[in-house]
Amino acid sequence: MNRDILLFRRGIRPRDLRSAGGKAERPLFLALLVVSFSQTSADLDRGMTYFKAGKHVEAAAEFQSLVDHSNGYDYGFFMLGNCFLKLGRLDEAEKSFRKALELKAARFEYHHGLASAYLAQRRYAEALQVLAAAETLVDDGSRYAFHSLRGFALAAQENWRDAVTDLERSAALKVSPPVLNQLAKAYFGLGASDKAAQALRQSLTLAPSDPQAWTLLAETLLDQAAAAAGEEDKRSLYVEALRAAQRFQSTGAPGFEGANLVGRAALGAGDIPLAEEALRQVLSAKPDHCYAMINLAKCAIAVEKWKDAEARLTEASRCAPKLAVVPETLAFVYLKENRLRDSLEACRRADALQSTPATQRCVRDAGARLEQGGHRGE
Repeated sequence: MNRDILLFRRGIRPRDLRSAGGKAERPLFLALLVVSFSQTSADLDRGMTYFKAGKHVEAAAEFQSLVDHSNGYDYGFFMLGNCFLKLGRLDEAEKSFRKALELKAARFEYHHGLASAYLAQRRYAEALQVLAAAETLVDDGSRYAFHSLRGFALAAQENWRDAVTDLERSAALKVSPPVLNQLAKAYFGLGASDKAAQALRQSLTLAPSDPQAWTLLAETLLDQAAAAAGEEDKRSLYVEALRAAQRFQSTGAPGFEGANLVGRAALGAGDIPLAEEALRQVLSAKPDHCYAMINLAKCAIAVEKWKDAEARLTEASRCAPKLAVVPETLAFVYLKENRLRDSLEACRRADALQSTPATQRCVRDAGARLEQGGHRGE
């Protein structure tokens, strides 16, 4: 650091030293330099102690004091940026990381900090640009951080394939629950539910109380179960999904999502009383939860309570008038009640809302039954 600048910060003019005589100038300058270094070191030590303890406000104050006294200290700005990032003060974090990079652009962690600030601001393209510019600085010690952050940014853009590539590399370097959870989301985005479930199971061996991993696993298994061909495979997946949903619920997660997951999984697993109890909890918390109404109707269908199922589906049709699954399910209920014309009309409504091979088959079969039976809807 320039000697005159250092002296000026200490409130001493160079000419004051010269007037004291040449012999005194050098020892006094060295003494001031020692004092300055001691203060910088003390600010850094206190800041790092606070930061590691999670006291980010106190840490920010120390790092701010440090850069105020030594505004050419790149690492001080870097740590100040990290504090602001932890505090959610993202504009200030970006500014601090930029300053650190202006002072020393050859440090990968400074680029990583700026990219992290962009990611937190949902400026994903800019985060990826910063990481691309810093890729030549990546070494063995920073490879995990590089691939992790780039994987997260790519996943945020729903670029699942490239995200999987980066996150797999990251997971191979170091196994961590956040990376495994994000990898599972990327697998799920690609339609690879089996790989997603595998990643989440591994994550939960490391962090068995992680509510995010439990809810992701429950959702993933429900998706797998819906697509499974064999009834035994379906039931096995629904049972595991139920266990995952119950673990998520046991973490004390707020809201009704835990009960909804339990209800959906219990319905698939064939535990109708548990499913009904959970789904009623959902509707108690959120009376207009249309899918909970539909799933309660399916519970009634499972125990052949056709009037109860019809009542729930009628309620759901008012809640979600454009949801094709409601009239499609009503068509089945009407069929069981031998209301063939009503069943046909319900199939036609479902097909008009969303024509699929299933709704088209519904219309054909209902029409054929009505013609063959010669019955009129009640």
